[in-house]
This record gives sequence, C-alpha cells and structure tokens, in this order.
Amino acid sequence: MSNLAALLRRSAAARPDHTAVKLDDHELSYAGLEAAAARVAGLLRAKGVEPGDVLFARHEFADPAHAGAEQANAECVLVEPGDFERLVARCEAVPEVADHTAADTAVILYTSGTTGTPKGAELTHGGLRRNAEASVELFGMDHGTVALGALPFFHAFGQTCALNAAIAARRSLPLFSRLTPERR
Repeated sequence: MSNLAALLRRSAAARPDHTAVKLDDHELSYAGLEAAAARVAGLLRAKGVEPGDVLFARHEFADPAHAGAEQANAECVLVEPGDFERLVARCEAVPEVADHTAADTAVILYTSGTTGTPKGAELTHGGLRRNAEASVELFGMDHGTVALGALPFFHAFGQTCALNAAIAARRSLPLFSRLTPERR
C-alpha cells in the first residue's frame, strides 16, 4: 500500500504497546495512536469530507484558521485539548486505510519560496514515505533512538525528519508545544 498511513499501521502491528508520542505527561502507544487515527477518519467520514475539504487547527490559531477556512469554503475543526478528544471519541472508528497511489497528494505545505507569495507545494504519499525511510537510514535510527518533536510539523523538515521518520522506525516521539529552559 502506498498510503503514508501504512507506516503507522506497520508500526502499530510490530510494537503496539511502545510509546509512539508523548506530550507533557500524556503518552500514547502505537496501538492507541492507530486507534485515534481511525476515530479521526471516522470524524472525517461523518462530516462527508473529501480530499481538500477540511482544516484542523490548534485552538490558539482559531481566528486565522477560521478566516482561511472561510476563504476556502471549508470547515474548521479546532483542536483544543480535552474537547477534541471528546469529539473524536464519539466517532465510529474507520480502521481501513484509504487506498492511494504513490503519486497521490498526501500533504499540501504552504511556502513563500523566493517570491514571498505563499503557494501550496503538493507532497505525495510515495515521496513522503521514501523521505521518512531515507531519514531513518541517514540518522541511524535504531531501537534506542528517541526523536525530538520540536520542529513544526507544518514544515517538510519537521514532518519528515521527526514525525514520519519516528513512526517509520517505530520510535518514541516526545512533542513540545513550547520549549522552555525548565523543560527536559
């Protein structure tokens, strides 16, 4: 399967009880992350979402997210700790992974490049999967590796070299919404 989500499926099957992500005092195993992803898929299905329809945004960015969603004629779903989990928990899980080819768009990242005018760069399922696998090899991610999720995932480097690589390598990924000197 070419869908980038297959990386999570393989990691959850191989290491279901291993910590996938950690944010503050909250840990989510690979089995838990896969189950949560299936519930988010259920949320999207319940809303009738098709590729390109919907925007998820952290609650801190509600105003610009709502403005952008309105311009795109899309719905904005705010991810607010506690509320989002309750919303997703009410949804029926969709465990099957959507069938995509390696050439299908997986992510649209916005960049201003050299012109200063933001434009969407389409990244494919196959390209992102190969980048994650190359990162695992390049960084020598082995059984003792813990990746650090301090880079923004809306950027290709953070998404590939931290998030997707950690999932491909079945490693733990501690997440930080803000770095402070007191945090370790």
